[in-house]
Amino acid sequence: MRTSLMRTRNCALIVISVAFLAAMLYLFVERGSAQVHPDVDPAPPQKNDAHAAQHVQPARVVDAKRQPEVQAAETLASPPLDSATIVHCHRAFVGSRPIKTPYCDNPKSSLGMQQCQELQVTEAMHNQTMRGEAAACPSSLATASGYYDALRAAAQAGDVGAQRCFIQGYFNEGYDGDYISAQQVKDFVPLAKEYISSGLERGDWGVVQWLARVSHSIPDGLLGSAYPITSVEAIYKMNLLLTLGGATDDVVQRPQSIVKSLGATLSNQQTEDAQEWARDTYSKYFAATPYVRTPVTSFCATSVP
Repeated sequence: MRTSLMRTRNCALIVISVAFLAAMLYLFVERGSAQVHPDVDPAPPQKNDAHAAQHVQPARVVDAKRQPEVQAAETLASPPLDSATIVHCHRAFVGSRPIKTPYCDNPKSSLGMQQCQELQVTEAMHNQTMRGEAAACPSSLATASGYYDALRAAAQAGDVGAQRCFIQGYFNEGYDGDYISAQQVKDFVPLAKEYISSGLERGDWGVVQWLARVSHSIPDGLLGSAYPITSVEAIYKMNLLLTLGGATDDVVQRPQSIVKSLGATLSNQQTEDAQEWARDTYSKYFAATPYVRTPVTSFCATSVP
């Protein structure tokens, strides 16, 4: 009996030992399997895991380094606005500004009050129309400096209409105290000279007509810093060029008559030099271009004739 019990106990111990060995073997195999197959994803880290944050940071650094290059590429891929859009939008912004009529604050008669009220209604309707047109325009074109920058960019890109408008130099809105910067005024001079030369070399009669004007106003002062618009000799040269082109309309006067009307005289040498310049310029750049009148009122229009 005792022998039978001992055999039974020994069998039980053997079974337990075998089970223990099997369990240890199983764990060893599982660990080895995890090392042999590193592509098995471990449990996802928590969002606040500091180690995970260290691995994300280098990616953001790389993107930050590439950002200026991306911005530069986007800038080059975005062409400047055309001159017609620039001029139209700026005029819309300026026209949407409310106009104060101080004389309407204290009219001297009932008729004056009525006229002021009618004028205010008309101005309010105009402002509303202009605000509607300006709604689809870039807000940068609302200021004189923004208008200058946009025209400059388009002119540099070869837009003839933008070059004409830039030559004109009508950027400031003195009534509203809106002016271009001192640096922009400084930059205007060489650029205007460049565009005047380009206009003459492409046979642009509109540029000639603009520079041939006899009457000028305060806004013409900016152009005067780049070209001698009030010089009798310069006016004579441009009008002489117009007559060589066959201009016979009312805006073109006989060059000698212009000199006399301005109460000035030119020396024989000045006259000969001006005539030689006009003949040379006409034969080089304008002989193959028929004269087309460009009214000065539309020199900087929303479309180029």
